[in-house]
Amino acid sequence: MNKSLWSLIVLFLLVVMATTLFVFNNGLWGSKAEETPRGAFRMGQRGDRVSYRETGRTGKRSAPDEVAFLIDEALKNIEKNDINAAEDNIRTALVFDYENMRALTILGRILFVKEEYPQAEDVFRRQLEIEPDDSTALNNLGSTLVRLNKLPEAIKYTARSHELSPESPEIMLNLAGLYSMTGDKKKAVALLRKVYKIIGSAMITLSSDESFDNIRNDPEFIELMTQVMNNSYKMEQRKP
Repeated sequence: MNKSLWSLIVLFLLVVMATTLFVFNNGLWGSKAEETPRGAFRMGQRGDRVSYRETGRTGKRSAPDEVAFLIDEALKNIEKNDINAAEDNIRTALVFDYENMRALTILGRILFVKEEYPQAEDVFRRQLEIEPDDSTALNNLGSTLVRLNKLPEAIKYTARSHELSPESPEIMLNLAGLYSMTGDKKKAVALLRKVYKIIGSAMITLSSDESFDNIRNDPEFIELMTQVMNNSYKMEQRKP
């Protein structure tokens, strides 16, 4: 087989494999966003990885055991793709503890997946009233504002999220996508170079992210993606 043709086949397989892993790792939260016309803006993971808030702003909380149980039930229902049941669980939990940050994050992400973007925006803004410097809430609000075509505001909140979590590749990818969409090519590529140092060949998934359509013909972007693909190909060649 022609060597150049073989190289193209290997690169194509790498793209398919990387995209599959990306979708699998992001689960429910990644799948819906990738179907929208503005690229795969990534939601924060706080909702299912951080312990629920011990107290609200008042320092009081009713039935903490019930809140924890309802959040766990919601996550189980999400795993079963029963989103309506999960939403019911979370809304009930918020009756007991209306400022529970974990429950609010999960509710906002559920609404985002259901494409109820104005309601998701309200939830994430509510979180920022409780914790103004919560980088996950800032990032999630930015991703939601993209869907509402509020790009200047989306940049504002995502940039602030990046300031607070400067090493987060998900936040950097979101901000780079926003810079791409608004025509700031240099800032977009600069962020993507930083992301590449962190996630390596997983950058191949950008080949299907529509938020980077505006910079696909940019020489610096082409150079970067060529480097990504060449390094990925070399890694495949070294495998036994």
